[in-house]
Amino acid sequence: MLSVENALQRARSLCRSGQWVGAEQLCTSILQRHPDQLDAIELLGLIAAQSQRTSQALELLGRVVAARPRDARAHNNYANVLMLLGRFEESLQSYGRALQLRPDDPEAHRNRGSVLRALGRLDEALASYGRTLQLRPNYPEAHANRASVLQALGRLEEALQSHERALQLKPDYFESHSSRGTVLQALGRLEEALQSHQRALQLKPDSPVAHYNHGNALHELGRFEEALQSHERALQLKPDYFEAQSNRAGALLALGRFEEALHSYERALQLKPDSAEAYANVGVSHCLCNQLESAVMNLNCAIHIRPDYADAYFYRGYAALLAGDFAHGWADYEWRGKVARMADHRYSDRPPWLGRESLIGKTIVLHEEQGLGDTLQFCRYVKRVADLGASVVLEVSSQLASLLKNLEGVSHLLVRGEPLPAYDYHCPLMSLPLAFGTSLSTIPAQVPYIVADPVKMRFWSEKLGRWTQLRVGLVWSGGFRP
Repeated sequence: MLSVENALQRARSLCRSGQWVGAEQLCTSILQRHPDQLDAIELLGLIAAQSQRTSQALELLGRVVAARPRDARAHNNYANVLMLLGRFEESLQSYGRALQLRPDDPEAHRNRGSVLRALGRLDEALASYGRTLQLRPNYPEAHANRASVLQALGRLEEALQSHERALQLKPDYFESHSSRGTVLQALGRLEEALQSHQRALQLKPDSPVAHYNHGNALHELGRFEEALQSHERALQLKPDYFEAQSNRAGALLALGRFEEALHSYERALQLKPDSAEAYANVGVSHCLCNQLESAVMNLNCAIHIRPDYADAYFYRGYAALLAGDFAHGWADYEWRGKVARMADHRYSDRPPWLGRESLIGKTIVLHEEQGLGDTLQFCRYVKRVADLGASVVLEVSSQLASLLKNLEGVSHLLVRGEPLPAYDYHCPLMSLPLAFGTSLSTIPAQVPYIVADPVKMRFWSEKLGRWTQLRVGLVWSGGFRP
């Protein structure tokens, strides 16, 4: 029979080689003979944590902490299990006790940083990782951890540098290749991001996360078929992968396969039934399939879960407008100003005008915001604004400047990007129907309200020749996608 010390050495050796069952059997054997042998209890607790038996691990390691209150390692191990259980505040306290006992322990500083990050205390997490690297500069995992916090803080260039330092120290570091790719995506360096994700896939071809990230990079590059394949591979490896299911649907939407996208979003909703985003995605898919009542129902569910969800209000407005419900549609559509990808902050120093204030003697900037076709449709309201006594500054893209320079009601036409004059109010063109309380019966219908340049009309008349039959112009697509 092995002595206690020899049995412990043998158990530790088995742990290092990943033979957890054999190590556990040895520790159990020791405790049968010596029930209070703390080293065996500690090792058994670590084995339980490794085997994801976290409650058992916490009980065992808690016994060690109680018996060895001055042992920094015991507090650190106990804190690790508390972190696994999501008990972050308690974990933070235990790491604090470990560091009081051993202030220069890089591992404890790193672990403390991970808890602080989980608590959303990013600046403190960054400081903990910084202290870790002061103590151990060539610690690739700590460089990668630091990069993840820098990315969360929006300090992308610094995050990229930290990942690259981690990869200098550990060239085959899967996690850093994968996360480096997401940072490069955020920086808009999509080809480099794709290469980073491909390297991650070479290192771990069966990683669902790697396939998911690879699919996201392909999607941003407009390679939607390949993105779809990557997300489907991620789902083969992890069928309950909510994000991959959602982004698979996004690829299907981009390919115009709306019914399939709807089914994929519905599957994502089954995986995460309390997700406002999942309900919103199902709603948008119903909208694109012209199932407007179902769209509104699902978007209402999203808003119920998250009452400030701007995207859901915006799409609910979009669905209502498609259904001809202008009263609700234009009000909800106004939420687009709070949708991050659509927000325009250039006019934040002046109040918006939505029909309430008098415009007599005032200057108002009316500005385009979406596609060229929308500008052409909604500039019909310019004369109505001018008729309220306003001096109207119309700001449009350079492509439309010559066409709209003589639009009735415009006092001054600006090309987008030119300096704005002094003004009192502003209003996006697509908010004017709300400002005027437009219904289906009160859409401004005085046509034509746009007149082409006579010089260009003569040119094209000569170019096209004598008009002997109906001529039809076709627009293939607009520039805006909801």
